[in-house]
Amino acid sequence: MIIGNSFRRMVARTTTLFLLIISSASGLAAPPATLSPDDKKAYQTVAAAGQFCSEGVGEAGITPPVLVTFRALSKNPQADAAFKQLLVDATTAGKLYALCGVYYTDPAFFEKAVQPFRHSREEVPTVMGCIISRDTVGSIVEQSGPAAVRLKTRSQTIKQWAEETKPASMRYDIIGGGWPDVFKESGGYRTR
Repeated sequence: MIIGNSFRRMVARTTTLFLLIISSASGLAAPPATLSPDDKKAYQTVAAAGQFCSEGVGEAGITPPVLVTFRALSKNPQADAAFKQLLVDATTAGKLYALCGVYYTDPAFFEKAVQPFRHSREEVPTVMGCIISRDTVGSIVEQSGPAAVRLKTRSQTIKQWAEETKPASMRYDIIGGGWPDVFKESGGYRTR
């Protein structure tokens, strides 16, 4: 019986490894067929994201290409389907961008989809301004404390929230709407 269980586990692991190799060898993530060629390229860019970035990176504070393509994709009528598919196909960083997308496209779905990410200890490369680092997925998804931005509605901006709450400092996360608002195009807001 022990040999049989060991053998079954080995077969299961080998099968899983084989499927992972086949799926990665098959190429890029499959965007929804209804996307335009440009939006399919945007989908692929988000799907392959290697880092989770703030809106302005580097000394010049330029908008990273993944965020430019995220914004283009979010304007597509099929954005909801694209973001939901990215939650399946994308890298870890790409899945974080996808969560920011479904935050707006399907709030009820977002509330369920975000749960597995909330306490994740998996690390993802980040670029915040000029700082290149690694953060846990859980800390990107959910901050705590009085500095954590908590938008009251999906139409409220960070600027409106800051004017109302007058925080001494702010920390963005996905669950409270900070990163989704930054990525939506408002560019965030600083208290300086």
